[in-house]
Amino acid sequence: MSHDYMGASMRAGDTPLLAAFTTGTVILLKAFSRAQEPAGNLRIIDGNVEGKGAEGAFAQFTVHVRRPGVVALQNVQNPNCWISIYEGRTIGTGQGGPYCEFNITEIENAYMVFESVMYPGQRLGILPDGTVKDPTQTGTGPHGRFIPIIISGGSSGPQPGAPPPQYYPTLPPPQGPQPGYYPPAQQYPPPQQYPQPAQQYPPPAQQFPPPQQYPPPSGAQGYGAPPYYAQPYPYSAPPMQGPAPPMPAAGPVVPYGFSIMDAFKDGNVVQLLTRSKGFPIQIKAATVYGDGAFGHDQSAFTVVVPEGQPPGVIMLRNVFFPGCYISIRKNAIHGDGKGHKFCYLRVKPLPDNYVMFESVESPGQLLALTAQGVCRSPVGLGPGDQEAHFFVRVQKQLHAYSTLIMTPFGRPSIMNQLRDQSLIQLYVKSTGTYLSISNSGFVVFTPNGNDAHTFFKYSDRGMGIVSLHSNKYPGFRMRAFNGSIQGKGDDNINADFRVKENPDGSVVFESVSCPGINIGIQAGPQYVVGLSINLVGIQNFGGSQTITKTPLN
Repeated sequence: MSHDYMGASMRAGDTPLLAAFTTGTVILLKAFSRAQEPAGNLRIIDGNVEGKGAEGAFAQFTVHVRRPGVVALQNVQNPNCWISIYEGRTIGTGQGGPYCEFNITEIENAYMVFESVMYPGQRLGILPDGTVKDPTQTGTGPHGRFIPIIISGGSSGPQPGAPPPQYYPTLPPPQGPQPGYYPPAQQYPPPQQYPQPAQQYPPPAQQFPPPQQYPPPSGAQGYGAPPYYAQPYPYSAPPMQGPAPPMPAAGPVVPYGFSIMDAFKDGNVVQLLTRSKGFPIQIKAATVYGDGAFGHDQSAFTVVVPEGQPPGVIMLRNVFFPGCYISIRKNAIHGDGKGHKFCYLRVKPLPDNYVMFESVESPGQLLALTAQGVCRSPVGLGPGDQEAHFFVRVQKQLHAYSTLIMTPFGRPSIMNQLRDQSLIQLYVKSTGTYLSISNSGFVVFTPNGNDAHTFFKYSDRGMGIVSLHSNKYPGFRMRAFNGSIQGKGDDNINADFRVKENPDGSVVFESVSCPGINIGIQAGPQYVVGLSINLVGIQNFGGSQTITKTPLN
């Protein structure tokens, strides 16, 4: 295929490169860092931006000129997907709004640089391996340069009379009191019917026991037993009514304002833990089983939001077998769906943050597995059937929260500043002691804040639950087991921690599987669990490395 690199639709006053950026022009963007690769074009796959595209529609973008020098890029394969920089991440699920607008700059009469309008200094970037680069760490060097390749021409300037773009959702301030995280046990009635009425905002409780009508499955040290979370914010429900929560006298307390439906946004990757067994479901031999392993792609599913369906309807596509979707057809559950109407599932939140999945094609039929991990008939089930209850554990979180996460202290939660896969440090501010994991997998402490062992990847599991993985040793992670904190082991719920915040802004990471066990740092004679966080950025140029740190609390 032959393309014009120098501008097939030149306009008066335009340089050859700028000529490619006229409304309606369809272009490829060749990443300079992969200029020698046959598949080195920018593309959007499953909501992810990467530099591994060939020349097909996934790698083609329609240019929209918003004003002189400002453009937005709409994917040709999926016109609902626009390249966007949002809260320090480059994503492919923008909706054409201001977060999808870029200032374009020509470099050396040969390359284009795309800088976010909403986040000055943040740019599109592709690393040599084709993965997207952190926009906060992307400059105008090789990783941030692109070569436009014109596929077809268009007309210059914004289109007159065009409807305003649908803006990528921002994080609005909460309108009135938000839903609580821990309802008091005595106010927690067993569900009588579905759906439950919206519960009034309760003050968070420090120790919330599991609901009596739903005992957790047995398991050593909590292994495999899904955690009990709080009342979800019902999807599409109005803001909670009632008096504002009382100001707590002391921490740590759990932030509030999470929505379980945030896990089911297009392109997210999730695991679904059965309530009856406590392990992830998986697809094996085109069949759905409830005995999956936490670390295997057979047990992970990409959320696909089908077009033309109402909010809350999704499809679940297996990560390991991308041609296989969970489907309900002919009164049975299958793992070999092909993305057709039988794969449409309606997410129905339950009062304690478990969810059910109802077939859209066969209303009333639910995804369900027995305690032995075997699919059962989807017919004749309801909200009281625990075999149809699932806990969602997010593996990849592409989207920002739907609402501003708040603390009962009246300030926004630190979690608003931390996105999935952020690089962070944990330390005690008063002593300058940092948490780290050694090459043997032991949790150790050091005063050296530049030690690479102190850098952790922050994984957002959803609903205020996170995991912390060593950036130096990818197989190591913080875990709670046998009443202590360890630095290695399987990536199961023992590696999940609930975020709590103190009045002084410090953060506590409490184990989900072992409540009361917290990540801490030995600072002098004290074991401190109220920690401070640095957001870390690492930028490599040739043989040199620049590390930046931003204190968050």
